[in-house]
Amino acid sequence: MYRLLIVDDMPIVADGLEGLLQEAAHLNVKLYKAYSGSKALDVLRSERIDIVLCDIKMPGMEGIDLLKEIRHRWPHCKVIFLTAYDDFEYVRSAMSLGGFEYILKVEDDRKIIRTIEKAIDAICEEDAARSLVQQAYRELLDADGGVAMSDVPFGSEAVRGTLRELRIAIGRKQAEAAQPEAEETAVQAGTAYFQLHKVRLLGEYLESGREAEFDKLFGELNAFLLGNATGHMHKLECLHALNAVYIPNLAACGLQDELDVLRTLYKRIQSGEEGSWETIGGCFRIFAATIFKCKRSAANVNANDVIDKIHAYIEAQIADDLTLATLAGHVNFNPSYFSRFYKQTTGNGLSDYIADIRNAKAKELLQRPAMKIQDIAEKTGYHSSMAFIRFFKKQNGITPEEYRRRNLHGSRT
Repeated sequence: MYRLLIVDDMPIVADGLEGLLQEAAHLNVKLYKAYSGSKALDVLRSERIDIVLCDIKMPGMEGIDLLKEIRHRWPHCKVIFLTAYDDFEYVRSAMSLGGFEYILKVEDDRKIIRTIEKAIDAICEEDAARSLVQQAYRELLDADGGVAMSDVPFGSEAVRGTLRELRIAIGRKQAEAAQPEAEETAVQAGTAYFQLHKVRLLGEYLESGREAEFDKLFGELNAFLLGNATGHMHKLECLHALNAVYIPNLAACGLQDELDVLRTLYKRIQSGEEGSWETIGGCFRIFAATIFKCKRSAANVNANDVIDKIHAYIEAQIADDLTLATLAGHVNFNPSYFSRFYKQTTGNGLSDYIADIRNAKAKELLQRPAMKIQDIAEKTGYHSSMAFIRFFKKQNGITPEEYRRRNLHGSRT
């Protein structure tokens, strides 16, 4: 079971996320909550936390400050940020400090679940990698070889250093057993494994918009793919992994032509056209730039467009039961954050806006003398005339009938 800490300064949001994750039983997570960054640190000091789901902007200790503490003291912990539209540039800097992923608050519950699944997968991969390295040590080193490793830290530098030590150990075995071909195969396998780890990092950089880091790491991987010493099967393994990263991103951006090109080049390489490696490497680089551009465009959606869309929906459906879940679903928002997003963008509460529209509609319909109060109630979203009368009097200080008499009398005079 994995341990997940929810951090948000708004209890209603933290509680909503807790309820969502409790329903996702397949995640198999034990949940903790904190309503501030400092309280989150208290939990982290007392419990081994695997994943932190954290609002990036909070009073006191902000999410980015909490991340710095976590990276320093609990480097294996995965930190997922929740961010609004106007936090986007801020979250970029947070991701560069080691954040695992971010989720826009306009995204739905499924995105939250998928991101947590992704974090769990990453933890599993890292655990498996540590086990693999430990097993390699046990197999390659004699009992008195002098190298003991109870816990291998996982990360690009740590893995690189570990592989260097493995190569030394392999070299020792070469001298002892005089089996150079077998040992060379082992070195290549270790190098290929490290390249697959790079591909996973490329996927993370692509998802989180870390373009500069992506370009640098891709250059290293491309050199491996073009290297004469790299075996064809190891190249194909990396190509399979790269396709798994690129294809869903290209599809999500609607880049069908690029997908077709990728499939064509892949078939050529499978058929043994070695010259296609240079071509596909160039395509991967160009496609990545296109994906990054697509993601930037999606992140720069104008919040006012979302508000205009929801206002139009409310006005058109004012006779319906306008629940928070219904409204959030109309604009593909997470219901847990929709009310907060609306208040931050407009400065007003969503329920206040709905009440104003219902009140204006009621006044308009009360100008029609033949229209019954019950009918007006239904046209403004109330199934009970008494509930409508209470609402109208609260808004205007007089009953609907009094309002009608005054206005009809005024129009005659």
